[in-house]
Amino acid sequence: MGYGDGTIVREVSGRYRGARTINGTRVFARGATRKEVRDKLRAREAAAASGLQAAPSLKLGEVLEAWLEEASPNRARVNSSNTIEAHRWAVDQHLVPNLGSIRLQDLTREHIERAFKSLAKGGERSTSAKGLGHDSLVKLRATLHMALDWAIRRRLIRWNSADGVEIPKTAKPPVKRKSLSPDQVTALMRAAADDKQYGAVWVVMLAAGLRPGEVTGLSRESVDLEAGVIHVVQSLARVRDAEGHQLLRPGPVKASSRRSVAIPPVAVTALREHLHRTDERRALAGDAWTKLDWDPAFTTTWGTPVDPSNLRRLFRKVLAATGIEGHWTPYELRHTSISLLSDAGVDKRLIADAAGHRTTRMVDLTYRHALRDVHEAPLEMERFLNAESSNEPRE
Repeated sequence: MGYGDGTIVREVSGRYRGARTINGTRVFARGATRKEVRDKLRAREAAAASGLQAAPSLKLGEVLEAWLEEASPNRARVNSSNTIEAHRWAVDQHLVPNLGSIRLQDLTREHIERAFKSLAKGGERSTSAKGLGHDSLVKLRATLHMALDWAIRRRLIRWNSADGVEIPKTAKPPVKRKSLSPDQVTALMRAAADDKQYGAVWVVMLAAGLRPGEVTGLSRESVDLEAGVIHVVQSLARVRDAEGHQLLRPGPVKASSRRSVAIPPVAVTALREHLHRTDERRALAGDAWTKLDWDPAFTTTWGTPVDPSNLRRLFRKVLAATGIEGHWTPYELRHTSISLLSDAGVDKRLIADAAGHRTTRMVDLTYRHALRDVHEAPLEMERFLNAESSNEPRE
C-alpha cells in the first residue's frame, strides 16, 4: 500500500476495511479487496480536494458503510449495542447486496421498493430463503432512512429516497404476540421454583417485563433487594470488536429504556435466593469461576454471562415441566407482564415508563384496558404471580 493510502485491514468476514484522514476528518471504506478499498478512499480524497461534497460516482453502499463507521458508533451513548448490531445486519446482509451498487444521486423510491419486493419473496440476494417478513423490512427501511438523513446533513443529496417507501403486501405479516393466562403464570412460577439455576430469570422477566438482553445484562450493582428495585441500565448482546470478532458484552441500553423498576416481594425473594446459590457455586468453583470485569446477576454454571440467544432453549426446558402447550418465547414473558398490568388497570403512561417505551404508542396499539395508578403495580404483580384463574392464553 502506498504512502498516504491510510490503513487497510482484513476483517474476520474476509472483507477489507480502510480508514484515512482527509481534511482533518477520519473517513472509512469497505470492500471485497484491498484495491477496492484503496480506490474508494482515493475517490473520497479527490472529491474533497475538488470542493465537491460528494463525487458523482459515489455509491449508496459507500455511504451506508461510512454511516456505519462514523455515525453509528457516535450514537452508542443513546442507542444500545443491540440497536447498532441491528443496523449492521441491515446494511451488511441486505441493503448493500441489494442496493449498494446504485449511485447515491440516482437512488429512487422505486429502486428501494423493488429491492424490498425481492427480499420479501426470498430473491437470490436475500439471506432468507423464505423471504423477509414485514417487521424485518420495516427495520431495513428505518436503517436506510437514517443513513440517507445523515447524507442529507452532509449535503451529499438533497432529499431522502426512503420517504414514503411502502412495505410490499407480499411480505409475511408481523408475528402476533400472545400472553400467558394467570393460571399458566402460576404453573410457570411453580416450575421456576424447581429450576435452581435459571428459575429467577423467569420470575424477574414476569415481574418487571424485562427484555431478554436486559435481564441477562443485569449486574449485581443494579439490583437493590432492600428497596425492591432493579435498575435497567445495560443490555447483554453480541458485539463486534475492531477486528470483527463477536464478543458477548454488556452495553448501555438506549436512553428511553433506562429505568428503575419496582419488583414485588415474590421476585425479591427469588432474586435473593438465586444470588445466595450463586455465591455458593462461586465459592465451590474457586479459581475455575470465570473472572469478568463486571458482576452479572445471572450466570452459567461456571460464572459466564447467560447468552440471551440461549434463553429460548432454557425457556422451552422449563415450559416442558408446566404442561403449557404451544410455541412460546421468552419475549412473551414481557408481553405477559405488561398485559397483566394493563388488565389490572394500571395507567398506560406508567406502563410505558416501566416497560422502557418512549411513548404510549406500543401500549395503545397492543393493550386496550382501563386506567389506574401505577403505584399499585408491584402489588398487582404479586397477586398475579400467585393467582389461579382462567387457563386460556390471551391473544
